Amino acid sequence: MNPDGQKKKLILTGAGGRMGRAISRRFLDDGIVEYVGAVDPVAVGQNAGVLSGAGSEGPVIVNSVDELPADLNADYLLDFSIAEATRKTVEPCLRRGWDYIIGATGLAEEDYMWLSKLSRYNERRVVIVPNFTLGVNLMLRILKDACKVYKNAEIIELHHDKKIDAPSGTAIHTSHLISQNMKPDIPPGAKDESRGKFVENIPVHAIRLPGLLAHQEVIFGGPGEVFTIRHDTTDRDAFLNGIYLAIENLEKLEPGLTVGLDWVF
Repeated sequence: MNPDGQKKKLILTGAGGRMGRAISRRFLDDGIVEYVGAVDPVAVGQNAGVLSGAGSEGPVIVNSVDELPADLNADYLLDFSIAEATRKTVEPCLRRGWDYIIGATGLAEEDYMWLSKLSRYNERRVVIVPNFTLGVNLMLRILKDACKVYKNAEIIELHHDKKIDAPSGTAIHTSHLISQNMKPDIPPGAKDESRGKFVENIPVHAIRLPGLLAHQEVIFGGPGEVFTIRHDTTDRDAFLNGIYLAIENLEKLEPGLTVGLDWVF
């Protein structure tokens, strides 16, 4: 809720995708937020509620944020599109006074720098969350302690066969976090193609198969022992738990760029 007791008003980009439809359905069925706008160039003209299978109708999906009404009153935009679309969308949204929550993957390091400057210039909040599930964010907290004990780690990430990017944004973020907290002990000749893709000196193995949704293992090894942290997402509704937490707590952040979801715990 806003300070005045009104529901927070949300716009969703990527509303026609698998994740977008799941979010639309929950937004409309739960009634926790006011769903005021939907964007997706592949589903233009469709009703977001009907498309998602929700119990009520939602906003009509438009091609871009530029086609949303000029007088549209919104608090946040939740972005589940793709990185290319994010780069075009974020600036006009910040100019309109909307904070921006990014669940899209594929952003590069230079994008982070640009978003940091852009958010401070517009005095708005931009949050990039590689994974909204509560379990993955607990995993990230636990592995910081594991990095104090071990010097070797590898990541296995498993996703459905329709996922385009590899490694996943979650795996890349996990690799960065491990490298920040542990100096990997990489043996000579380890960077062979059969060892996966090295991200920040951490081997990442990506699997894409039907029957999977989203899963990640972080495996630490030491003399005589192996320590494994694993998280399994079995339903896309799991992402809504973190999305609602981000929405409810976003105003606690100062304007600028925030990465991850640690600040809500």
